This record gives sequence, C-alpha cells and structure tokens, in this order.
Amino acid sequence: SMPGSVWKVLVTPGQAVRKGDVLIIEESMKMEFSQLAPCDGIVAAVLVKPGDEVFTGQLIVGITNESESVVTAV
Repeated sequence: SMPGSVWKVLVTPGQAVRKGDVLIIEESMKMEFSQLAPCDGIVAAVLVKPGDEVFTGQLIVGITNESESVVTAV
C-alpha cells in the first residue's frame, strides 16, 4: 500500500494463511507497516526478500484461494 523496504518476510510457499495474517513487515519513513493477507488460502509464492525495495501496488505474495481456484495478489 506504500513504498518502502521489506524488513521481514513472515510466510513461506505452501503455508496456510487466514485473512488478516501478517505476510511481511515493511519499513517506510522510519516506521513499520504490516502487509496483511486479504483472504484465507495457501501461499503460492513469495516474491520479495528482506532488503528489497517495494512500491505501491507491487505483487509481494501470491495466495491461492483453493475454494475458488484463484490466485490473489497482495
């Protein structure tokens, strides 16, 4: 939701997540911001690592929502 750098990645591919779980912690403007799962599902891919710069709207984690067979980008 905002530009910054990845401080911590808290999920791995194959991990089950619930809506609202923290996926990564981002540092921006000397503050920490949690990026949350928008839905229940399984982490299909983690596309960032600690230290990576991220930008508003960038895909950081792919979540497969098995009940609907879709991939949600966060």
